[in-house]
Amino acid sequence: MNNNYLYSPSENEFMNCFIQNGFVIGKSVLEPNKIKELGNLCEREYRKTKLNFSNENVENENWSLMLSHIVRDGVTLRSLLLKLASSKSLLDSLEKFFGPNISKINWEDIWINDQEDRSNVTNKPLHQEYWTGASVDDIAVWVPLTKVNISNGLEVIPGSHLFGVVPNRNRKLIDVDGIDYSGKETLYDFTMGDAVFFHSLLIHGTAGRGNDLRIATTLHYKGTFASTSAIKTSIGQVGVREGPFLQIRRMLGNDQYTPFRTYGGPISNAPAIPEIDYK
Repeated sequence: MNNNYLYSPSENEFMNCFIQNGFVIGKSVLEPNKIKELGNLCEREYRKTKLNFSNENVENENWSLMLSHIVRDGVTLRSLLLKLASSKSLLDSLEKFFGPNISKINWEDIWINDQEDRSNVTNKPLHQEYWTGASVDDIAVWVPLTKVNISNGLEVIPGSHLFGVVPNRNRKLIDVDGIDYSGKETLYDFTMGDAVFFHSLLIHGTAGRGNDLRIATTLHYKGTFASTSAIKTSIGQVGVREGPFLQIRRMLGNDQYTPFRTYGGPISNAPAIPEIDYK
């Protein structure tokens, strides 16, 4: 089923699939060994933290989400997530959407799908990222870090981004005449290194609970100069790729292009802008 939406970023159908369906599965956009390493680390930390969690906290319906945040915020894991988010192959893929000026929104999540968990936060019903403050020009990148099966995969309604913003109550879809919420499909059986790029208006959710622990991460991006929602403005963003004109502005040091800072030759403190590659 995934093969209907699976394309290499070098293929023309990569962008066509995204435009028509609201998502595309990028084939091998990340290095498999790095993804496997990150997934193994997440699983080890999660299982260790879960064992040490008190019975009182386990009774909290959101205990798995709490554990996910503890794991995510570990120094080593946080560092690896940031490296993943700035990897050259991923940014090369995102450049097809945004052009050369790309920013990462300071919001990374680890989603741990545990069969013992009963929270609807980690088993999300159908929703749009727009509901939680994403801009209509943002892209979410969902990366499976462990094996995904049909029971715990990413559920999507292909083409639902063209519905526009759909109404909801308490994060549940409200029926609207003329809008068909059927046609759900589950994305699963990924190869390590695959990633799902999806529009903030795509209706998507979690297929359910499987028998195996499923771990994924979501990264959020936008064009550096595209409008930013109020919520994402408060969260902040960081430029992860800069085009040539932005690099010139950075060297000049201001938007007015006044020459006094650079007049007479190259400046000694001109920032180096290396190509980021964490492979």
